[in-house]
Amino acid sequence: MFTIPLPFAITLIFLLSVILFFRSLRCTQIIFFISIASLELIIGIRWAWNCQWHWLRILHLLIQAPIPALIWFCCLPPKHNSRLNWLHVLGPLLLFVSYKTRIFGPISADITMILICLIYSIAIFYIAICQQYRYITDMNLDEFMQNRPMLFACGGLFIISSFLEIALCLDMLETHGKNIISIFTIGHWLLFIPLGSIIFLTSKQDKTTDKGFTTAASSFSSAKQSQAVTSSSTPTVPLTTQTTYSEPAENKINDINRLSILKDIRQLMDETKIYRDPNLTLKTLARKLGIPMRKISEAINQHTHQNVSQFINQYRIEYAKQQLTTSSSPITEIFMDAGFYTKSNFNREFLRITQQTPSDYRRLSLHDHE
Repeated sequence: MFTIPLPFAITLIFLLSVILFFRSLRCTQIIFFISIASLELIIGIRWAWNCQWHWLRILHLLIQAPIPALIWFCCLPPKHNSRLNWLHVLGPLLLFVSYKTRIFGPISADITMILICLIYSIAIFYIAICQQYRYITDMNLDEFMQNRPMLFACGGLFIISSFLEIALCLDMLETHGKNIISIFTIGHWLLFIPLGSIIFLTSKQDKTTDKGFTTAASSFSSAKQSQAVTSSSTPTVPLTTQTTYSEPAENKINDINRLSILKDIRQLMDETKIYRDPNLTLKTLARKLGIPMRKISEAINQHTHQNVSQFINQYRIEYAKQQLTTSSSPITEIFMDAGFYTKSNFNREFLRITQQTPSDYRRLSLHDHE
């Protein structure tokens, strides 16, 4: 019976993914998919067919070296003119230095790769969990929250790759590579989990056209210039606060300060409708309010039990609810005018807040008015 070695199967899957999702992939994602396919092809040739040519080992390193940075940019598009982007060059540089100098012996390159993968995994999980993305990417809050599953998938890929490299190193030291085929097989089955998740999430991602971005941004700008702000047109977002009067005096002062900051945030939202800006970021909020970003996050988290993105999206959904009941505009136009980039994220947030789809909400609201 004809069988395909596992690395070759992964190669075919990633090449097919490039072909199927080519139009929805960013340039870095295409390069990442092709790099993974090439790396798996070389691994299959080296270990499944037992070809241990020296030039093949060099080619293996050449392809493997930039993959951590490609995975990073696959889920976090780089910030323009960022001083941190050059740090990604250090990984490939250290990998080749360790390979040439053999500072850790014959497994120097493998040990370096383990350290690189662990550093990237820690960084990605920190950004995903703590939402500390604003210094390294141009993503806005809406885009980042939509991209978090991809961050966790890429972080898992780094973790599994690290443990696979550790297992290979230990096998080389203890048995001189006698169990290497078994380790590769088990490792590749485990890698199917994050790799499959990355392919699935890539196939589901929405790629809004530049025209759509321009329409959303221009509608926000024109709204700021032409619409007068009235209390009847401002979405009403419920204020949830919990002040415990048995806390120490210092905590009470901090709590009052956070309430004051939250009041300023809400005032900015109500007066300027800044939430309708599709490019709104936490940094923009901090600049408008003259308050540090950390203070804004703390105030929102403490008194609304939401993160910043959920807080902003609640205003956007309230605005969209008004438009759905008072206008006949298409839902696509409404979600873009409210400040969302993608329809999928709009539908998800709308369902989270109202437990209804936008279409159902509009239909039921019109029925109630009749």
